[in-house]
Amino acid sequence: MKDVSVKAKAKLGKLLDDYLLERTINENDFDRKISYLKKNYEFLSADDDKLIVEEKLNNYFFKQVRSIDFFLRGLDKKFYELYFSIYKIYLIQEIITSILNDSLSDNYKYFVNSPFFEGMELSASFSLHDFVESIKDKHIKRVLEPFLNENMDQDQLIFLSSNALIKLYYRDLLKMSEKFPSNDYKYINRYIAEEINLLNFEMLYRLKSFFEINNNEVFNYLIEGGYLFNADRLREISNLNKDEFIEYFSDSRYKNIFENEDLVYKRIQDRRWKNSRDEIISENCDILYVISAINLLYLDIKNIISILEMDGRYDYNQKRELLIGR
Repeated sequence: MKDVSVKAKAKLGKLLDDYLLERTINENDFDRKISYLKKNYEFLSADDDKLIVEEKLNNYFFKQVRSIDFFLRGLDKKFYELYFSIYKIYLIQEIITSILNDSLSDNYKYFVNSPFFEGMELSASFSLHDFVESIKDKHIKRVLEPFLNENMDQDQLIFLSSNALIKLYYRDLLKMSEKFPSNDYKYINRYIAEEINLLNFEMLYRLKSFFEINNNEVFNYLIEGGYLFNADRLREISNLNKDEFIEYFSDSRYKNIFENEDLVYKRIQDRRWKNSRDEIISENCDILYVISAINLLYLDIKNIISILEMDGRYDYNQKRELLIGR
């Protein structure tokens, strides 16, 4: 496993260093940004538009995930593959949304060309029923099938089906983590539990900000297994109104997430960056080190995509504020 950790560490060399980051965010010209980024990502070209560049970066990320997977064995390999199956779940969520919004034909090529589409089936004329029945993963299909018979509006269907998939994913991760030796399990569980906390906080903020929903129902959308947030504590928070919810965290280690409501999502991403960065520094567990390295690479690619979108309408401080973990 140590040799795989070395390979993962080498991938951290692709992260934007401070010098390259500064040059890129201080530049508004797209072509010159690409010329700087080619130092780390030689496959980029100024002849490509932003969507092509984004597609190339996403394909590159998929190759990095697969390149590590090739060298793993046994439980490490199974856990690694399950962990990064989240990107297939994201794709399934996007496809369901597109079907229900009658935009599948417009997005069809994007979906089938996604590197995470591997092993899936899709036709531009698929209904939701067709798509769910085409899914080969029995666990995912079993979670989605009840929604085929639900009489609800499309926004609710999108929200509830997505929530059900994420719950399934984390239940499976927590269950598999129990198979690791106790010392590794301690660190793996803490890492996943922090991810669950951040997802729950984001869900709570969204529900209390944008949905009219009974507080008693809020708890049903949350994921159990978060660090120091058991079911009783989640129920307590679920019953708070939005202002009380934000006040609840004002003296906690998560207080900065809600200090600026325009930056809540970004601050949550910052905490995800920190969760992985802390593991890289501490090197508590080999499989977590590998997963953390790939997660940092993904977040760095998200930063690159954001930088390419930024132009003269953003001043330097605004650009820095929008970058994850920087």
